[in-house]
Amino acid sequence: MDTYYNKIVEILVHNVGINREELFIKSGYTSKREFISELNILQSTFRIATKYDRHIYCPRVLTLVELNHEKDQLIRTIPLNYLPTEVLIEKLNFKENGTEPEDSIDYLLEIAGYELKEEDKAFMEMHSKAVLDFNKYSYDLWAEYLQPKFSLQENEFE
Repeated sequence: MDTYYNKIVEILVHNVGINREELFIKSGYTSKREFISELNILQSTFRIATKYDRHIYCPRVLTLVELNHEKDQLIRTIPLNYLPTEVLIEKLNFKENGTEPEDSIDYLLEIAGYELKEEDKAFMEMHSKAVLDFNKYSYDLWAEYLQPKFSLQENEFE
């Protein structure tokens, strides 16, 4: 199942840290122009980012974190299917408190986490294939860019 709704992002999730040439080969594109155009679109919509001043692409993924606050314990992390920011804003009834970048849902997702409410349960279960129990646990939604592992011994990315 394509959980990221884009073959390039899907490849990057499963091959974090591959370079642009490897990505081009795995993507199945025959036109470099179309491939580069797609990369530019993915970057402009914050689906992928480049790292390390090289053409190392990192995909953005969403994760649901299940917490037991009574025991101050992380129960599990749950990967989510890709959801565009516009969909999250609509389905989670997100209201910005201002015009600064810190007021956006993307900022919250990457820096502070977004605390879900019980009314978000059905929507999150539909996109996570997990059963959520708001009576026992609380849930935070996070976004992050997957990073390649760096080997200090070999001074290269793995």
